[in-house]
This record gives sequence, structure tokens and C-alpha cells, in this order.
Amino acid sequence: MVTKELEVVRQEGIDAKKSGSKDRPYIFFLGRQDAEDPSIFHVDDHRLICGLLATITYPARS
Repeated sequence: MVTKELEVVRQEGIDAKKSGSKDRPYIFFLGRQDAEDPSIFHVDDHRLICGLLATITYPARS
């Protein structure tokens, strides 16, 4: 199920970029970083993974 959700967000990101949208795909999760390989994360509960398509906006600098 998680793989399907990630693929949907990935494809939405591809489609958004092709259409000129500023929306981009983001994946958020709660997990543990591997002690030996920092490029690996362990997620014990798949319900703690969220994928969405959005535009991040930042406040203007003053």
C-alpha cells in the first residue's frame, strides 16, 4: 500500500512539473536513522508516512 501511495505522489509531481505548476511532491515520515548507514531510515509503522503534492512558500525577508 505504501509503495502505491509513493508512486501516486511521484507521478503527480511529474505531471505538475510538465504543466508548469510550482507544486512538488513531498514525503514525510517518522522513523529512525540507521546507525551504520545514515542514508537508510527505518519506519516501524506505515501509518506514519504521508505523501502530498504542494507548494512551499516562505515569508518575504525584511
